[in-house]
Amino acid sequence: MSSVLKALRQQQSKLVPAQPAIYLEPAHKQQRSFMGLIWLLIPIAALVGWWLVHWWTTAPAEQPAAPVASSPQWEIGAPQPVRVVELPEENAVVTTPPEPAVEATQPTRSSFAQPEALAQNQTVDLNEVPADLLSAFEEALTATGGSSGQQNSVLPRISELNSSLQGRIPDFSYDAHQYSSRVSDRFIELAGQRLRQGDNWQGIQVLSIAPNHVVLALGNDAFQQPALEDWTSAR
Repeated sequence: MSSVLKALRQQQSKLVPAQPAIYLEPAHKQQRSFMGLIWLLIPIAALVGWWLVHWWTTAPAEQPAAPVASSPQWEIGAPQPVRVVELPEENAVVTTPPEPAVEATQPTRSSFAQPEALAQNQTVDLNEVPADLLSAFEEALTATGGSSGQQNSVLPRISELNSSLQGRIPDFSYDAHQYSSRVSDRFIELAGQRLRQGDNWQGIQVLSIAPNHVVLALGNDAFQQPALEDWTSAR
């Protein structure tokens, strides 16, 4: 009998697969794993809360909505008169008042005040017209005369003076004539003597040196002599 039971047990163990062993954990181990999960969620929740607070404080404030312009309220009032602009007729001629003509004036020899004596080929009295004023007058005539080559002077030549005054002027040869825009560089040579403006030679004073002539004075009588033209009196 025992041998039969033993054989049956062996036959049954071959037909039924072996079951794995089941191990049961104690309850305190499950509680410990649950607490570990809670401690892991606490810092995650704190981090999320800090981020939400930071975003809330730094978020830009909402701009107030712009007021919507209300459409104007039209009211019917009393009619106003309209000014009518009259247009000229088709064949009408529209004239504009002429503009006043502006005359361009340029200083000429006649625009300067000239003594009566100059029109009669007489000398200028330096008691009436100072030497510096006469020199400035000659400079103005030179500036307005341009490069025409004319004798730009209102003074008479020595040959046009009266005989009594001509006899008082010493003879000279006009050897050199140098004109420059700089007064200090101007000079003439009379009888081999170099003279500049303001110099004296045998009682004759050099008042002004122009491009084409020289202004001289004997005493109070002023006159001019063309450049490089000698003077010999007919005594």
